[in-house]
Amino acid sequence: MTDTPKAQKPDRATAWPDPNAGSAPRRFLAGAKAAFGGFGFVTRHPKVLIWCAAAFVLYVIVMSIVLAFAASWDERFVQALMWERGPAWWQSALYEMARAGLYVLWWIVALLASFTAALPLMAPLFAFLAEATETAFYGFPSEEQTFAVLAREMIQGVIRSLMLVVLNVFAAGFIWLVGFGLGLIFPPLGTAVAIVIGGGWAALWYGLLGMNYTFENNQTSLAKQMQVPQRIAPLLLGYGTVAHLMSYFPPFVPFIVVSATVLVCRLETHGHAELSLRLGQRRSAEQADLADTPAAS
Repeated sequence: MTDTPKAQKPDRATAWPDPNAGSAPRRFLAGAKAAFGGFGFVTRHPKVLIWCAAAFVLYVIVMSIVLAFAASWDERFVQALMWERGPAWWQSALYEMARAGLYVLWWIVALLASFTAALPLMAPLFAFLAEATETAFYGFPSEEQTFAVLAREMIQGVIRSLMLVVLNVFAAGFIWLVGFGLGLIFPPLGTAVAIVIGGGWAALWYGLLGMNYTFENNQTSLAKQMQVPQRIAPLLLGYGTVAHLMSYFPPFVPFIVVSATVLVCRLETHGHAELSLRLGQRRSAEQADLADTPAAS
């Protein structure tokens, strides 16, 4: 633990209201509003905006490579699964419907694959973006940014992103199978399960993913990270719902990381989340203040 460096002007760190205050609906709306917080934050911090621009360019490059590969294989995929076109009009219609459906299926899978591939590859840059955002929020970094520290954050970001991607694939697949099974018994129930539970999981996952970079940069244990959703579930659902929708627009993806980082810092400021390095800095400062205070006579 290094001494706290000379602070620059913080981004109103003590003036941000508690996002987890009030009733569950109010916290849900606060989370939804917080998802847009990254846009206003970068206008006050040009350095963070530069990181956002770099992340956007790399994100587009990665997705373009994956989608270009998908475009070169879509026809082969469809042809491998299609049958001979029949002579009757209804056979021809069925053939064209099946062909169109397979194209749609291929591109849905391709889009999911591009996003899945982009996350681990983008993790190092997202970790730097989260670090720059956190530093701007508090006015000083959580620790000295040496090469060893940056390398550790990069490696941890890649590993944790891979873990979260795998978790999402298995969880989403399980929810889909449950919805499909229930749909065979009672279709409306299967649809409701897929929409409500699947949508809720996606919202939670996007919230956890966005916050993960800040937790990892602060060396917060996974056990402590998992305690946060239990305390802020409505807030996280609101944030993740909006972040999920924003993720379909590539220019917005870096701002999701910024807004999630700001939200974590706000939660830490109001005691709802623990950032281990920030906590260590605060305790060191308190001990230094006690040591400097003259003893009462």
